[in-house]
Amino acid sequence: MSLNNFQRYPSVVFTSDEEAGEKDDTLMDAEFSTSMAQHVHSDVIQTNEQQLVLLPPLPSTPMRSLARRQRTTTTTARAQEIELIDLVTPKKSPTLHYQSNYISRTIHFFNQQRLSILPKFPTTGNTTNVHLLLANVPMAQLSSEELVRRQTGQYKPLFTISNYDPSVTSLMVNNYYTYFGPILERFKVDVAILDYNYGLLKNYLKLYRSARLRILSTDKLSEDPLYLSDTEFPQLFEFFLQMDVDLFYMKTCSFRDAQPRLITEGILCLNMPDCLYTMSRCGDCNLCQQSNDTNYRQQAPVLFNRYERHRFVNGYESKLNCPATCNTKNYIYVLTCVCGQFEFISDTKFALNVRLRGHRFIGNNLIRKFLVGENNLKHIQLTEEQSTSLHKENINEDYWRFVPLPIDEANQDNSRYHNMRATTTTETNIHPNRNIEKHLHNIRNPPQGYKFSKRQIEQQIEFFEKNMIKNPFYEQIDIYHAAIIAVLPANTSDLFRHIVHSLFVTHTEAKLNVLGHVVDRTGYMNVRHGIWCANLVRHSN
Repeated sequence: MSLNNFQRYPSVVFTSDEEAGEKDDTLMDAEFSTSMAQHVHSDVIQTNEQQLVLLPPLPSTPMRSLARRQRTTTTTARAQEIELIDLVTPKKSPTLHYQSNYISRTIHFFNQQRLSILPKFPTTGNTTNVHLLLANVPMAQLSSEELVRRQTGQYKPLFTISNYDPSVTSLMVNNYYTYFGPILERFKVDVAILDYNYGLLKNYLKLYRSARLRILSTDKLSEDPLYLSDTEFPQLFEFFLQMDVDLFYMKTCSFRDAQPRLITEGILCLNMPDCLYTMSRCGDCNLCQQSNDTNYRQQAPVLFNRYERHRFVNGYESKLNCPATCNTKNYIYVLTCVCGQFEFISDTKFALNVRLRGHRFIGNNLIRKFLVGENNLKHIQLTEEQSTSLHKENINEDYWRFVPLPIDEANQDNSRYHNMRATTTTETNIHPNRNIEKHLHNIRNPPQGYKFSKRQIEQQIEFFEKNMIKNPFYEQIDIYHAAIIAVLPANTSDLFRHIVHSLFVTHTEAKLNVLGHVVDRTGYMNVRHGIWCANLVRHSN
């Protein structure tokens, strides 16, 4: 009986209690399946005269499979051959285990398009079945049907080469050695599977170029390289095959001091994925020497020596494929908002410390523009150098006056402020001039349910009257968590790096990325439309 005939529950295990030492036992397949059968549930003794003697059943014994045992007894009168039919002891049978098909964590109703760009087993053109390669799913999590697809010889190649002699001038033979030569032995899968997925990678590159045509300007597109070198294409293919449906795990990595996990494993995961590499401190840069200030954040912006998966917002995961440090260059990294709901994925050929310094400057000044109004900063020259003179203990406290309060809190503050003003004789001019009014008009309006208190409005007037907008702005604040998620070969091209970046952006559905997505993301773009100023914590000095 094949496994397909069993009911398809996630796990059905058939076991038996064997009795040791009974070599003469024989098995008979029979079961009680009706209520009538229970009435004849008794031990039956059959003599050689074919007389039947019914023995009472065991009342406390559950009904089980029927087994026949042959025994011989001797009496003083004559030897009688007795046949026992045991209704209690279960029959012996091999242990069978049924495992259901692998169910993805990250594929749902709104992102079915991702299935089109995932590696697969070869299928004919007239079938709608999608058999994902599942390269990073261990054997224990696959069904018998999925395990059969992994067996050698299941898929026949669509081409044959009659003469593999490389000395013969042949474009096809040369292409074979270019595309399959470096990987065939290491990946340990049939040529037919590799050939089919090379076609899927080619199709992905078309989607990649089409996406950039829709987004980039003509000038930017003119800077785009169009083709990979022959040596880079198999390397990119290695990344493509191991960007699995739920996990990036490059178990075959063999560059930058990495070693394939198992010589016998290849591209298809045999055992559970494990974390072999991590990012360590270089010891020379500001990034790895900084300490976590718990007054401003619960977690350091970069975590070192953590042998663990990185989990993206949509549930996709990745394991670092090479050892890395702060000085590593040519890699893919992710910035995750401290709220844990948004992330930005990028690639670079610069060290992480250099890259994050630019992100700090851009990110903090975006916040500055958001608070005081972009038009108020149009004629202000912002530079990274101006922020270095500020001490971290005075982190931009002047900008809290631009964060509106819930209406109840604003009213309470107004009452306290009124009482305070009533006990003093100091008069404050709360009537701004025309230029100040323009600045106030450029401030972002509070969201519904929020407003500025009278104290805040007076502080805003003071801010513009004293031209405090030109004061140095401390920009060395990390507003995200950063992590390297994949290290590339040392000398890959910009195009290679951009394509791997695009694979990560698409599979993780990164919400803050404009470039990189190759499928329509309108279905799963669930960007939070919450209140930006809610739950902000003002830290006391």
